[in-house]
Amino acid sequence: MGGCIRTFSGIVRLQVNVHGCGAGGEVSFVPLSGLSPTLKSLHLVYWSTPPLSEIFGLACTFPLLEDISLVSLGNNREDDRWNIPLMSPKFTGCLSLDMVGGVRPAVRRLLELPSGLHFSKIVIIYFDEDVESVMDLVSKCSDTLEFFSMCYYRTGALFSLLASVVDP
Repeated sequence: MGGCIRTFSGIVRLQVNVHGCGAGGEVSFVPLSGLSPTLKSLHLVYWSTPPLSEIFGLACTFPLLEDISLVSLGNNREDDRWNIPLMSPKFTGCLSLDMVGGVRPAVRRLLELPSGLHFSKIVIIYFDEDVESVMDLVSKCSDTLEFFSMCYYRTGALFSLLASVVDP
């Protein structure tokens, strides 16, 4: 993965869809690390591999990254061997999380990034166990957040909210 795409220069948006897994039982995004210094938008659709620390490690190799979208179709695998990068993108664009296993592990990794979070737009689908994490995420972006869309699954019900900030 990533071999043929390296022939292109100036990539600003990358979408990777991984369905299933490789011969060794796992798929790694490591070959995409530092693929394009101009990358501003990263959209990943995957099953339960790789661990979130690898995904956010990958994201931190793109200094201009503004938008990140993660769609996980299985339970998120996590390891605690996370070496928090010394630098991370500012993340000034859109964060989109739709994770079958819950968003809490992804939010935890985002909140640990050294450059802070400055998203102007958050689109998120979450569950009961994710409520506190989502509130922490929104509070960390409260100065820059202009648009918030959520779908909240609570036992037997779905709640949806769409909010925009209007200049006074």
